[in-house]
Amino acid sequence: MIGISAGRKLFFVVWGCVLWAGCGPRSSGPSEATTRWVGQYECRQGVTDLDLEITQRNHGDVQGIFHFYHAPTGAEGSFYLRGEYDSQTREMRLFPGEWIRQPSGYMTVGMEGKVLDDPVRYEGTITHEGCRGFSVRLMEE
Repeated sequence: MIGISAGRKLFFVVWGCVLWAGCGPRSSGPSEATTRWVGQYECRQGVTDLDLEITQRNHGDVQGIFHFYHAPTGAEGSFYLRGEYDSQTREMRLFPGEWIRQPSGYMTVGMEGKVLDDPVRYEGTITHEGCRGFSVRLMEE
């Protein structure tokens, strides 16, 4: 697991349909539940810490905030995301939105991946040239 210091905790808040099998009950009606995910992703700057919170609602639409911290340079930032989650395939696609806090030299990125079990994690690729994969694990409350 990554080492984000207490003073550097970062959050990724996503409002949308992301209650995944293994993470909580599925619902066809209005619902909302929040989960926290912690891990890393890799782009041109190197491995970067990622901490996210995901809130589920129904119908598969997702919105959120992506927060990151790059320890070697001290760069940190956040931006909005929007996307969709498919509860049948357990795949989620997130598209970048506006910056909340933009560090110099950074661009917003999207994410495409799948929720996996044992341990519960969300893994996939960062959808931007020069980027590779990401992996975040579900944190217990």
